[in-house]
Amino acid sequence: MYRSSRSKANWVGCSLLCVMACGLSGASIFANTDSGTARDGRTAPVGVIEYDELTPAQNSGIRLLEIVTAVWFFIVGSCVGSFMNVVVYRLPFGMSLTKPKSRCPVCDTPIRRGDNLPLIGWLRLRGRCRTCKAKISPRYPLVEASVGLMVLSLLHIELLSGGANLPWRMPNHYAGVLWIIWYAKWDLIGIYLYHCGLLCILMTAALIETDRRTIPVRPLIGCLLIGLVLPILWPTLHPVPFHTPPWESLDKWQWKWTVEDTIFTPGWDLSIGLSLRGLLDGLVGLSAGALICGLAILMNPFRSENDLSRSTYLCLCALVGVVLGWQATVSAILFSSILRVLLAMVCHCTNWTACLTAGTALQICLGRFLSDLPYWPSHQSEWFVHAGALAGIVVLTRFQRNPAEEASLPVS
Repeated sequence: MYRSSRSKANWVGCSLLCVMACGLSGASIFANTDSGTARDGRTAPVGVIEYDELTPAQNSGIRLLEIVTAVWFFIVGSCVGSFMNVVVYRLPFGMSLTKPKSRCPVCDTPIRRGDNLPLIGWLRLRGRCRTCKAKISPRYPLVEASVGLMVLSLLHIELLSGGANLPWRMPNHYAGVLWIIWYAKWDLIGIYLYHCGLLCILMTAALIETDRRTIPVRPLIGCLLIGLVLPILWPTLHPVPFHTPPWESLDKWQWKWTVEDTIFTPGWDLSIGLSLRGLLDGLVGLSAGALICGLAILMNPFRSENDLSRSTYLCLCALVGVVLGWQATVSAILFSSILRVLLAMVCHCTNWTACLTAGTALQICLGRFLSDLPYWPSHQSEWFVHAGALAGIVVLTRFQRNPAEEASLPVS
């Protein structure tokens, strides 16, 4: 079943207008025309009304804004999940992601715009084609709902909490929809979008592996390049530097331009430029992810010499390293190794990429908590903790079959 993007764009556009209207009205509750926003996110802006001074009507307005914002993020996530269904179906066969338009795979009838809305379209059709009554797989709405819930969950865990889950970075004292989104904290919003993009790519790869098809390497290389370039232009995407404490000399090797936000957050500056630290963070993370995965494949006694999926798994782990940094990559891969062993004991089969996705999600959500554990790999751990984690990954890998053989991926 193909998917079209035009009806989904109209759906997102209308909901965005509603959210913007609620956001502007909600922001006016908190600040008058002379109010400014603190630059460090921890000092109350001038002229701001405290929560305990709000009237019941103002409290209701804020709650309505929170609900509408959450609904909008879920809608956007479900639209992304709908596009992921297209990628999962077409990419392994080298088909175009935009043409032809959405149509029934049985009778080849184009799908109406109203029937192509994420979740709603499948429910309206009751899971069957309007023309030939062929059954439409429930995986389509399940993927759309799963991505929507992922975006919504990370919205509350990472963005609206003020970055409470992020290690090293000081959480914003004033959090919530108004202080983070409508008084935009651009560094935190960038980190949130960066992490959502990583999880969406991993989920797409996991679905392709579930279908027992080969995951293409070329698109992953493109994602790696994008993941490397973004922190160079926006170094705050990596809250944890590759070396702690960070080398102050690297701050001299950056060229940045400051753009003042006069619309959403007057007085809050957005720095964009070229950063050597952002480049090194990405390169060290990429190397760590690729080396850990390569070592695990090398030590796997069931590995195949003709396994073409080997480069795919190297790219996926390298992508995790580029986005999260090398310290979090060790933790994420260790999580995924433990999950694979547990699933193999229960189900006698595992999805390698799905376990990597789950391990990465756990690392993102529990990053600050894990960094406080004394014997779990993090930016605060000693070298022997990371060495022990690497040894644990190798040992756990030796009890698992080759990922391609587990998923029965085609090799040649």
